[in-house]
Amino acid sequence: MLDPVVQVLIFFSTKLGNLGWAIIVFTLIIKLLLYPINKSAIKSALKLKTLQPELEKMQKKFAKDPKQLQQAQLKLYKQSGINPLGGCFPQLIQLAVVLVLYRSLILLLGHQAVADGTVVSHFMGLDLRIPDPFYILPVLAAISQFAVSHLMMGGSGANKESKSNKKSKKPAPASSVSSMAMMQKQMVYIMPVMTGVIAANFPAGISLYWVVSTLLSLFQQWETMSKDQRKESLNSLKFWNKGISTFK
Repeated sequence: MLDPVVQVLIFFSTKLGNLGWAIIVFTLIIKLLLYPINKSAIKSALKLKTLQPELEKMQKKFAKDPKQLQQAQLKLYKQSGINPLGGCFPQLIQLAVVLVLYRSLILLLGHQAVADGTVVSHFMGLDLRIPDPFYILPVLAAISQFAVSHLMMGGSGANKESKSNKKSKKPAPASSVSSMAMMQKQMVYIMPVMTGVIAANFPAGISLYWVVSTLLSLFQQWETMSKDQRKESLNSLKFWNKGISTFK
């Protein structure tokens, strides 16, 4: 599986004149192939948000009966045509591609095509075979990852819930917040940090792939969301709201 990827990168590098452009084209091809799967996962995640109020009611109703709660949740998922774990599959594929690309870049280090200059590994002042010494790509990878995570979570109604809790000045009961929702909220901030740290230690070619892939995912999410969902996601950004108000 690794040798074909190396050959593909070498082919695109010779045609496009640079390993960086080869990685970008490679990323575009991967995203196009995974487009239907990713779109389906995004739609499932958006549908899952709309079920959050019903899920919270179930948690209150079956607070003392976890087995009954699980059965009720699974029934609701089935009736709504939602796979709650559907969003994990694209992420696993993304991780698999990163690992394959990482091994492929390592193989390219000792490849004759790099030694004789057939493959140009420098792209915009960076050697894509080694970590980015300026941390430009790792920072971009972290920011783009945050944008994707926040865009998906911003329209979940979490902000409305937090505002109502502040007005009532009473903490929400533990049973009213699902463990899945809590984990998703935490991952909005954890994933960008993890992405930045990993990108800072991986070859810059991996960071380039991650940035381009995440930006394409951001575009796909935006295209899949409704106008109301987009508006809610943008409104959930405090600095966005302040910026808009200053121009009014």
